[in-house]
Amino acid sequence: MNLIDFTIIPINNLSIKKIVDDNDEKETDLLVKIMLNRLGIVI
Repeated sequence: MNLIDFTIIPINNLSIKKIVDDNDEKETDLLVKIMLNRLGIVI
């Protein structure tokens, strides 16, 4: 999976839960931060 290929991804509990289930913790944290950052949300 190439993180740079992500554009706008809908953020909801199901999608985040799926990401958590599919990736280890570090990758999940990075992926969620990148997804939110693309939507203009900084955490």
